[in-house]
Amino acid sequence: MQCLNASGLTVWVGSLLFAVFGLFMGYLLPTENVMQLRSFVLVLFAFAGGVFIPIAPGSGFEVFAWFTPMYGINQLAHAWLQGQPFNYLWVVNAVVWLSIFTAGAVRRFRRDTARV
Repeated sequence: MQCLNASGLTVWVGSLLFAVFGLFMGYLLPTENVMQLRSFVLVLFAFAGGVFIPIAPGSGFEVFAWFTPMYGINQLAHAWLQGQPFNYLWVVNAVVWLSIFTAGAVRRFRRDTARV
């Protein structure tokens, strides 16, 4: 039961990354195009991060997956459920992407409000 709580908490806290991603995309794109492009990009992130199909260890695609926003959160959530050892690089991955999306959203927000 404790692993389910930890995995759920990981996903809940990790959703902050995608909330900030949505803000960033909202400030970056025209209103008419945000939902279509954001959904498409999230699906690409999910496939590249191994959410839908597990990534074969040692493959070249695994190296690419390490640099996607969903990889760290996906691995953290599954590690609790599967009893895998914890890897601090998963947290680094999530924090780096959170920082990138936050910086982008803040920059676009400031640019947007400076026009008014």
